Amino acid sequence: MIKDAGNNRGLSDDQAAAMLGEGDLILTACPGSGKTRSIAARMAMLVSEGEALALVSYTNTGADEIARAAAELHGTRIDGLNFVGTLHSFIHKYLIQPFAHLLTGSVVPVRIDPDAVSELSPIGDRVHNYRYTVDGVLVPKGAKTPSAPADILAAQTSKELAASRGVVGYDDALHYAYRILQEFPNIAQALAIRFGEIIVDEAQDSNEAQLAILSAIKLSGLKSLVLVGDYDQTIYSFGGSRPDLCQRLATELGLRPWELRENFRSSQILCNTTARFRQKKAPDLAVGKYASDPTQPRILLYDPGSPEELPESFSRLLSEAAQPSSSVILVRSKALRARISGRPDINLWNEIEILIDAKMSESAPSLRKWRSLETMLLRWSLGGADGAPGCISRGDLRRYSVELVQMLPDLDGSIGDWAVQVLEVVDSVAEALYPESARNLARGRTIPQGWYRVELQKYLLGSSPWDVETIHSSKGTTVEAVMIVANEPSKPWMTSDAANWSRPLMAGSYSGASGSGSEELRIFYVGVTRAERSLVVALPNSTPSNLVSSFVQAGFSGL
Repeated sequence: MIKDAGNNRGLSDDQAAAMLGEGDLILTACPGSGKTRSIAARMAMLVSEGEALALVSYTNTGADEIARAAAELHGTRIDGLNFVGTLHSFIHKYLIQPFAHLLTGSVVPVRIDPDAVSELSPIGDRVHNYRYTVDGVLVPKGAKTPSAPADILAAQTSKELAASRGVVGYDDALHYAYRILQEFPNIAQALAIRFGEIIVDEAQDSNEAQLAILSAIKLSGLKSLVLVGDYDQTIYSFGGSRPDLCQRLATELGLRPWELRENFRSSQILCNTTARFRQKKAPDLAVGKYASDPTQPRILLYDPGSPEELPESFSRLLSEAAQPSSSVILVRSKALRARISGRPDINLWNEIEILIDAKMSESAPSLRKWRSLETMLLRWSLGGADGAPGCISRGDLRRYSVELVQMLPDLDGSIGDWAVQVLEVVDSVAEALYPESARNLARGRTIPQGWYRVELQKYLLGSSPWDVETIHSSKGTTVEAVMIVANEPSKPWMTSDAANWSRPLMAGSYSGASGSGSEELRIFYVGVTRAERSLVVALPNSTPSNLVSSFVQAGFSGL
């Protein structure tokens, strides 16, 4: 039954039928289906009925976008009775911080802090190469991780030591959260009663441990659980996500299935083409402003020795038609992004990235950016000591964070010189905030020599005016014109992007949902479905002719 039958809250009939109904739901939403708008409408409906809800997504950005849509489209403000954020932040707030000490023996509230775990661990960062299964068994995360009993014992001892001191890593937090729900049923029931509904956006990116936590809450009395995602866009296998996990949970819990197949983003031509690269072959129905656009997808062969020439080639192709209002070049790797954009391929510490971001948004920082900065300052103030976050007031933390941003130097000079200056600033602010255990960052960390050879402005802007991004970072975006660049394999034995992407075209059918090749195909699918009307796939000129022909036969032109 559809609630508010006379009021679809700005949704299409199909969206309203899916999202304005009661009870549990697993929604499969195609690219461009208006997922954000649909979830926002459901949130507005629930809040108007006085229902407390939790919206969790894979990223804070995704969750914030939905909450913002609820406010802008429906005037619904998500207050303190509700929750909006990542699943990790949800379990940290409602399970780890208040209750994990019951399992770890910590004398202070437990917090999620992977860096602090590494610092306390005798084996350093290697402690994070191991994770707990849902059954509580510690196992290596990858095939290259040492799996001898002595190695696993060392990792387990390190994890337990850190947990006893009040810090856990991300994987460990899932382990303890699930144990809390299993070993303390009263806590599980209280959490299930606390919220009338939990909505999981981008559910396809959830791993087995995360879904086990959601299942435990549901089975403890949660009124309704809603899973929303596109399972052809499962692209985080390194985090344990798999396309089949959500469907398995939905079957076990009896969630009502629904599928959104109306595409408000792409042209019908692109819907027909992109359907060739996913498990379900029937194309989505284009219903947006570009539905009848006649632009054909294009193939471009390029010299992999000169990828910096790709923006000019893309520009020439786009000049043959009406200039797009937005465009992006998408790549698989950060190294290729660096070569095309002219941005140096350099990895910065997370703290430096946060501080650069804070300086760039100094005049109008978002709430999320403030929280990231505050979390960083809190961690560096407490250091590796057994300090509880509660020993620093929220007001002091905010005040000193503002002071920190005001003291940051201009974004000039080399990255190395800038890093030295900002670490000294953080030192002084952290010590003022919490003198008892502040560390000296400037003396405690060695700036990589390569940072001194890279100008900060070049790192930020590059030498190309074009927007060049990785496919992973583009997820959830809509762009009028998209170029996706296949990389040439760095090793002779490696499978090329072109070979992975053309597999369903060569075989005549989708080749399955598991394996690295299938993951690469799903990543490609994410990229091609960002486009509204113009799509260009750039292949190395060394690509075998049969692979190139398979794209042409699938509807690509340009050769």
